[in-house]
Amino acid sequence: MSDGAPGECRLLAGPAAWAAQLLLAALAVASLAYKRHVERPQRPVKVWGLDVSKQAVSMLAAHICGMLIALIAHRTVTAQSSECSWYFVAFTFDTTLGLLLTIGLHKAALRGAAWYGRRAAQRLGSDELQPAVGLSGNASGSGTLGDRWFEVLQTCGNYGDPPSYRRWGIQLAEWVACVVLARVMCGTVVVLLGSALVHIAQGLDSLFEGHPTLLLYTVMICCPLLMNICQVLIQDLVLKWRSAKAGAAAPGDDSNGLDGGGPSLAERLGSLTQFRGTPGRGSAIAERVASLAKLGGSRPRLAEREASLLGPADQRSDAPHTV
Repeated sequence: MSDGAPGECRLLAGPAAWAAQLLLAALAVASLAYKRHVERPQRPVKVWGLDVSKQAVSMLAAHICGMLIALIAHRTVTAQSSECSWYFVAFTFDTTLGLLLTIGLHKAALRGAAWYGRRAAQRLGSDELQPAVGLSGNASGSGTLGDRWFEVLQTCGNYGDPPSYRRWGIQLAEWVACVVLARVMCGTVVVLLGSALVHIAQGLDSLFEGHPTLLLYTVMICCPLLMNICQVLIQDLVLKWRSAKAGAAAPGDDSNGLDGGGPSLAERLGSLTQFRGTPGRGSAIAERVASLAKLGGSRPRLAEREASLLGPADQRSDAPHTV
């Protein structure tokens, strides 16, 4: 394309266009790498790679859909406008309405898989098709994840241990289908509203009149960059497996102990109640009160709760004991 020819910005014309698309993809992947660097706890590298590859395939499918939408709108609307300006319009719909539709379709697919699993279990009159997935992602009783498609979808982001490429493929197919269907919906809206949206496309073309290459990099890199980074980060949160789905507290939860190790809350409370009715318990209670004072710095509620079990009577540790 020539910088001196206004209105000739093309999406797939020359090395500049391909370089812009590759740069956009690299920046999106870099944002995922940064998120992995700062996330705690970190997913295993292989699991992270499977999640990222799932997004990479879906991003490619979405990008192709976006370009097709821009080309169709460019040829459908009779008013003069460029492919690049229509790509910007389509991409804006993609990262707003399209993202919401994708997540909605994904959630609907998961609920549909759960419903199908319940119906299958009812037909067979057995609980075999309803394995309870634990914190490690393993089905209780069997020690392995279910491989039926509806079980695989219900544990989206969990590929088993070791990771199964079959599970990844099923989840990939479902996610890409949601992405493509959402983009088709967005494309339909863009084409139907083309007579109104063309004013946005023409306005963008007028701002870059005579500089189609600059327009290309603006609509491909500058404007979509922030939207694309936000999109992939949100998608990553949707795809990532969280053990909280199992509905149980993870090891090291404060409800069981002060940290990953040490006695549980029940054991600590039990040790306090044993002080009651024990002769010569003054020194033991004094030591316990001192430990509770230190504990109060980081766990004030828990320390206060435990200290209250001592009671006013227990504080008189030198009083004679009668059975």
